[in-house]
Amino acid sequence: MTSSRRRVVWALVLFGWMAAVVALFYSTQRPIPAPVWLGLARAARDLGVAFGLSWLAWQWGERVLQRWALGPDPAALGSSAALTLLASWGLGMAFLSWGTLLLAGLGWAWPGVFRGLTVLLLLGLGWRNQVRPLQPGLRERLRMAWRDIPAKGVVLFLASVSALLALAPPEAFDTLLYHLAQPEWLLRHGRLQPWPIYQFWHPSLIEGAFTWALAWGSEGAAQLIGVIYSLGVLGVAAHWARLALGRRAARYTIWVLASMPSWLILAAGAYVDWPLAFYALLAFFFLWQGSLRPRPERAWRGSALFLGLALSTKTTSVPFGPVWAGLVLAWSGGTWWARVRRLLSLGLWAGLVMSPYYLRNAWYMSNPFYPFVFGGRLWDAFRMRWLAAPGTGLGLAWREWLLLPWTLTLGYRDVAYYHGRLGPLYLALAPLALVFVFHTLRKRHGLGRRRAVLTWSLAFAAAAALWAVGVARSAELFQGRLLFPALALWAPVTAYVIPWSRVLNTRALRFSFLVRVLALGVLSMTLLEDVVFVTSRAPWRYILGFEDRDAYWARVLPDWADVRALLHTHTQPQDRILFYFEPRGYGLEREVLADSILDNFAHALHLYGGPDAVLRALQCQGYTHILLYRRGWDFVREHIPHMQAESWSPALESLLARLTLVARQGNYELYRIPPPSAPCAPSSPGTGHETDSASPGP
Repeated sequence: MTSSRRRVVWALVLFGWMAAVVALFYSTQRPIPAPVWLGLARAARDLGVAFGLSWLAWQWGERVLQRWALGPDPAALGSSAALTLLASWGLGMAFLSWGTLLLAGLGWAWPGVFRGLTVLLLLGLGWRNQVRPLQPGLRERLRMAWRDIPAKGVVLFLASVSALLALAPPEAFDTLLYHLAQPEWLLRHGRLQPWPIYQFWHPSLIEGAFTWALAWGSEGAAQLIGVIYSLGVLGVAAHWARLALGRRAARYTIWVLASMPSWLILAAGAYVDWPLAFYALLAFFFLWQGSLRPRPERAWRGSALFLGLALSTKTTSVPFGPVWAGLVLAWSGGTWWARVRRLLSLGLWAGLVMSPYYLRNAWYMSNPFYPFVFGGRLWDAFRMRWLAAPGTGLGLAWREWLLLPWTLTLGYRDVAYYHGRLGPLYLALAPLALVFVFHTLRKRHGLGRRRAVLTWSLAFAAAAALWAVGVARSAELFQGRLLFPALALWAPVTAYVIPWSRVLNTRALRFSFLVRVLALGVLSMTLLEDVVFVTSRAPWRYILGFEDRDAYWARVLPDWADVRALLHTHTQPQDRILFYFEPRGYGLEREVLADSILDNFAHALHLYGGPDAVLRALQCQGYTHILLYRRGWDFVREHIPHMQAESWSPALESLLARLTLVARQGNYELYRIPPPSAPCAPSSPGTGHETDSASPGP
């Protein structure tokens, strides 16, 4: 044996000795408990799934944008690495969502199918890229994108705290109601079918993307995707502000958005308000960008594409459509008929992009805009009146309208207070912002600035007007969160008046300095509030494995922990549970029908007339249990007086008297429904498949 071979052998022997010593030491002493390793592995899985789906979306979206010449034009004003990355990623997420819709329509929406397709797509794209997920070109673009980010410290802070919360179990109300409950329901059933939770039939572009993450058992990855959308709002808004108003406006745009106290909750909670703002910003940005070029076709096709995606995200996107159409007509060249032809062409493109979810609703629920305008399956006038709560809004109370900006900002009438806090800067800077808009549109400023300010102002005004119409009719629509996408478009205007306030400077008083100090103080207070909130939630206890999901919910969401404990202890997986006055339904691992608008009992009483008939209907629909939420019942009696809920209390107690109380925990009571005393008819009214009337059951 040669000298070199002997050295290799001795080296391997010595290394084996070292490895054995280290392995025996840690296997004996185990300084890090096994649950911590499991928690870290879970967090690594969530990060890996989010990264894998994001890389897949970016690759897919970039190929389509380049091949079809959509959106970012390398030669156009405002093209940047960050913008191209964000636009490609957003389009790729839409492709994933459409894939969910296709699989659901075919009846193949099972977790294993999503996992297999994810692996195949990643392997295919990796092979085409020579198994280099971070090509040199992408690394360079990421460096350029990072260089262009204003207010880097604020962005890093928001990214860090929102990612921490996203890696913890979901707790936001609407997330447990439908943003994650709808994908979970779809993965359980494997296909689309009529279902009486109307929120499941909202435009579901973002929920479709979340489905891929949940198919991997990773609710954290779904929430991380929501975080990326929220950071994308900061990036697109700041980039547009920099191009139209200057670098300082970009930095202050980040400040204004970050000063919204509810930014963090919506970013980390898998809400769809920031994704809607993301797509709306891209749609209007590309429209503005194309209007400044002699040949706007490429940018405007991209604008129509992203408008269609915005209209596929949430119904509150409706006012953006008319504003977009009006600007296309105004900025198109040529004769009036040529302008109309261009609008029709772009509008058809946007309509095709937005159509999948509306066609889904038309096929399954007999109304593309379900349940609005035309009603539909599992819907009737009673449910529409219950949902709309007509006559409970502001009406013509002129004093309320005068105080509305204050009421909205202070939030004390907001039906979703913690999710609708927009902060004080928008109202505090509103007088300056209105003067700036008037000054910019009246004076001969640059074309790019005037058109940007016009776009932001019209989009915000249209959304605010529609919101005000809703608030006038119904108290249930008094939600500041519904204005957040419009506020994201208004943020550059609000931000720019911080440095623009120098027009009021005098030798005796530097007014602009006071405004900057005020804005910085609001931002600091909001970021401190974010720290306090995250500290109170302590998501690292879950991430590090000190708590499982049940323990986390027991600490931060004890009522939801009570629901899980009741169902897991006293029901079987094959049982079917109907909820009364509990709208949420995510993460229960049971077949449940949540009370999405708190009308399950009231509507059943309306349909069947009395407790005996309601009980018979539930038995024939196959329900085995009823879960009653007492606090929810109290809420209905106190806050929905127009439905005279107090008069139904005897009927509810009479129905419960016919059931068997299984267990009570906290504010929840679980009742067992007795089996039917006589055989049920083959087709029971209210199943939702044989009749168009609404029902308490699926």
